[in-house]
Amino acid sequence: MEAALLVLAHKGGLDPGTATEALPRLAEIPFDAAHKFMATFHQENDQVRMFVKGAPDVLLALCTQVLNANTQGAEGAEVAGGPLDVAARQLIEAHYTELGNQGLRGLLVASRNIPDSAFDASGDLAAWVRDLSFVGLIGLMDPPRAEAKVAIAECRAAGVTVKMITGDHQLTASAIAAELGLKGKAM
Repeated sequence: MEAALLVLAHKGGLDPGTATEALPRLAEIPFDAAHKFMATFHQENDQVRMFVKGAPDVLLALCTQVLNANTQGAEGAEVAGGPLDVAARQLIEAHYTELGNQGLRGLLVASRNIPDSAFDASGDLAAWVRDLSFVGLIGLMDPPRAEAKVAIAECRAAGVTVKMITGDHQLTASAIAAELGLKGKAM
C-alpha cells in the first residue's frame, strides 16, 4: 500500500525524498487491525504535523474539519473547507461507497497540527488521534491474482466449498467476490 501511495504522491508532483527531509519523522503509531489506522508525527518549524491514514469508516468519525475547499465528493460535488458538517460527511461517505462498489479499497487521509511544546514522542500518541482535518479519500486497486479464479474452479470441481475471508470493507469484499464468481454476502 505504501508503494502505491508513493507513486500517487509522485504523480501529484510531490518528491517523497524532499518531503521526508522537510518533515522529519518523530514518531509513529503502526497500523493495527484493532484500530484500523496508522499515524505518523513530523516536525515542521514550531509544530508537529500528524498524518493519519486508514479505514474511512473509522477515521471519518474522528474528523471535525475539512482541510481545503477542493475536496471533491460524490458525483463531482465539492466539500467546502472548514468545519466538517453533515452534508460534507454524507458526500465523503457516498464517495467511499462508490469506491467499494468498484472493488477498490478505500483509504482516508487526515491530518492535525500539534503545538511543538505539547508533543511528547514517548507519551500516549493515540490521544492525538482526534479533531482531525479530512485531507482526502483514495481508492486503491488490489485485484485478485489471476490464478485465484482457476484455484476456485478447481476447488469447486473437487467438491470443496469456497469461502472468501478478508479484512476489506463489506462493499469491497462483495465486489471482489462477484469478480471471482463467488456468491453470498460478505461479513
